[in-house]
Amino acid sequence: MSLLLLAGNAFAATKLESQQPNIIFILADDMGWGDLHCYGHPYAKTPKLDKLAGEGTRFQQFYATGVTCCPSRTGFMTSWLPARYPIYPAKGGFAERVTITELLHKQGYATGHFGKWHIGPDAKPGTYGIDSMGADDGEASGGGQKKNQPSDSPRGRDAHVFDEAIAFIEAFIEKHKSGPFYANIWDHIPHNPVNPSQAQIDAFGPLQVDESKFSPLMREKFATCKKLGGDVSEHMRA
Repeated sequence: MSLLLLAGNAFAATKLESQQPNIIFILADDMGWGDLHCYGHPYAKTPKLDKLAGEGTRFQQFYATGVTCCPSRTGFMTSWLPARYPIYPAKGGFAERVTITELLHKQGYATGHFGKWHIGPDAKPGTYGIDSMGADDGEASGGGQKKNQPSDSPRGRDAHVFDEAIAFIEAFIEKHKSGPFYANIWDHIPHNPVNPSQAQIDAFGPLQVDESKFSPLMREKFATCKKLGGDVSEHMRA
């Protein structure tokens, strides 16, 4: 699941003279389209994202180049299917294929990447035309996971990713007073094991899943969960 924000009006104080919009691309790794309240999930509480959807455009027919991390990122960055690369792009990068960040950089955009990388061996400024890098350590080679913020952090394990992105945007505005900029904000939720703090779990209160509210495919997954000794309601709450 991804959110593409054209933020030309979000920073009115900059008095943008250019017609080029600022762009913020938020990617929720491996998130399904049905995992948000605004797409019909009966239990999810996603008020901020629902507000974005209500004020923007909600896509209901779409395709991705893959359902997991690197394959989908390959499509977002290059428009190519990952099978076209002789080496898995998480390990080999995009070869000579031009990326969206390179194209924007050539058009005068300041570019930043914050959070999970997993699109090549070189997670450093200058790669793919990216000026500022906040990629997590260990992601460059295509498999390692950085130790994120403590699971009991009330702000959530990916708060540092968004802090870095906000600092990039604020520093850019202060320095340039005008656009445009582009920022990838690619967090780890829900790709990594879900381990929220107790305070976050408590926000959902007692939850008893009514399986009839879900599709037959999801009910099959619930049956597998129970067969393995899991508690569907507790897992859904987390």
